[in-house]
Amino acid sequence: MQYRICNKLIETMNDGLGVLDEHGFITFANEKICHMLGCTRNDIIGHHVTDFLDENDRQIFQERFEENKKGIFTAFEMTCRRTDGQKIFTIISPGPIVDDQGKFNGSLAVITDITKRKQTEDALKESEQRYRTIFDCAFDGILLAEPEEKVLFTGNNAICQMLGYSLKELQSMTVYDIHPQEHLAEVLEQFEQMDRGELTVAQDVPLKNKDGGVQYADISCSHLSICGKRYLMGIFRDTTKRKQGEEQIKQWNEKLESLVLERTKQLEAVVEELESEIIERRQAENSVRQRRYVAQEFYDGIVQSLDGLQSYLRNIAYLPAEDIMFKLGEIQLLVQDILEKVRKGNFTPH
Repeated sequence: MQYRICNKLIETMNDGLGVLDEHGFITFANEKICHMLGCTRNDIIGHHVTDFLDENDRQIFQERFEENKKGIFTAFEMTCRRTDGQKIFTIISPGPIVDDQGKFNGSLAVITDITKRKQTEDALKESEQRYRTIFDCAFDGILLAEPEEKVLFTGNNAICQMLGYSLKELQSMTVYDIHPQEHLAEVLEQFEQMDRGELTVAQDVPLKNKDGGVQYADISCSHLSICGKRYLMGIFRDTTKRKQGEEQIKQWNEKLESLVLERTKQLEAVVEELESEIIERRQAENSVRQRRYVAQEFYDGIVQSLDGLQSYLRNIAYLPAEDIMFKLGEIQLLVQDILEKVRKGNFTPH
């Protein structure tokens, strides 16, 4: 009864169970081992255990088996080979078999199939390596920090080059160490806003590098969980050259505005001078025009007066003798009046 129970337990257990003699030949294998190796019990029993091990692990097994003979039993990993050539990753937990005198007479081993776990671990390592390569080859700097203590956890090559620190140095630093003191309050406020999800991108954030110089970067942020621990991941895009360019453009604009203002004042002075000259010229033209008008009137007045004098002279021959002297008096007065007005330049014809 007890034998049947023990046999049932052995055949239905989730792990393989095998027995080796003192030379390493298999004397027993349960159903699980047969399933693991893809063969029948008859294909296993009587064979040396190394026939089912990967070539690279056979020497290691022999060394461990020798330790077993000396009473040293520790679990170890082995890679087995199925009959179809497929690898099986296992953990072997050996135990001694001794005779009544305590002499080593072989060993039994519990064999645990860890192939799926191993494949998962390898996939995780491969994935980690792939993402680490992307992480380290990224053009932008990447930095992970603990939100509470603000301790820097890790970073990529780009952030190390940007700040001038090695990764080991960065991992011993905090957020406080990589920003200028005079901007620290503003930077910490932005850090808290990012942690609360209120801000995703902070522009032109000042950074203090190892040499004490100041650089600028746009920082985009997101949360990341690693092994159950929360981190704040910042992606740093160097904007120092852009910032310097903007400052230079600002200086050029200020200089240009100053030059424009100076030239504007000069032009205003020239325009004012030209306007003054134009006014003077217009005044002179008006004066000349007025003089021409007066001269024309003067001329017309003289012509009219002389025409009147000529008429007097023509008619005098036809006057009676007693009227001639009277007309000559009028003619003399007319001539005197003309002469007087010519002298004064103010002629109004009669």
